[in-house]
Amino acid sequence: MPCALVERLERAGLVPRVDSVARVAEPPLSVPGTLVRVGNAELAAYLYPTIAAREADAAKLDPTKYISYAAPVPIQPTPTLIQSANLIAIFQSRNDHQRERVGDAITAGPPQPARP
Repeated sequence: MPCALVERLERAGLVPRVDSVARVAEPPLSVPGTLVRVGNAELAAYLYPTIAAREADAAKLDPTKYISYAAPVPIQPTPTLIQSANLIAIFQSRNDHQRERVGDAITAGPPQPARP
């Protein structure tokens, strides 16, 4: 899992833990995902070689199965879809504040160089 995602979540004050054993899949996405635990919630991260590859796979997803991280949590548990550059993340959390923090951390722009 790219360090940039974990670093962004850490900078947001979250405590991400990459599950080195679990592999996740979200049909019809074409790449395997990595499971990152954030508190009691789960974040499935799918990394693509290019933005175009991510966009092509994202177009295959059924938008009615997901909500935006900025949308209020519906009554029925619904995964949150977060997209940024070459990453698709599917976050399973019922906590609005946590969803917003994770979404903001992921969509905050391109990775910044590490500071000395």
